[in-house]
Amino acid sequence: MSAVLEQLEAARNERGAPTAAKTATAMHAPWVLRALLLAGCAISVALVAGFTQPAAVQAADADLMRLLRGMALIKAGLVAAALGVLWWRAGHPVDARIASGYAAGLWWMAGASVAIWQLSHIVIAAGFFHAGMAALLWAAWRDGGRLRAAVSGGASAR
Repeated sequence: MSAVLEQLEAARNERGAPTAAKTATAMHAPWVLRALLLAGCAISVALVAGFTQPAAVQAADADLMRLLRGMALIKAGLVAAALGVLWWRAGHPVDARIASGYAAGLWWMAGASVAIWQLSHIVIAAGFFHAGMAALLWAAWRDGGRLRAAVSGGASAR
């Protein structure tokens, strides 16, 4: 199996197809991407918290408020899990375009979770949360081969 993979990699190199070494316009150091992820999340949360007002539904329907706040906590848990995975991912070389997809998706999800917690613009916030989730999944899909190559030591890449 490894011989077949080596032959495929050699054929790709002959055709001039991009390899992990060629396409890795990587972030300079792991701390750069990690700092961008944390700073972006903090800014996103602060902007949403500062520019949105809690909705009047708090006094109108206490059960709905508890349900939506519970959903916001679940979404915040997903943001924390995504941040943990991306923190690990930042320890390996990552293409700048893929890193921007990861960062934008995480920032959208973080801001949307705060908006849902405040019960403000819930439909728009849900749209941003799911768009952020889609951006993370898209970036992970596009990063799949490079990630395998980075973790395994550069043996093969898409």
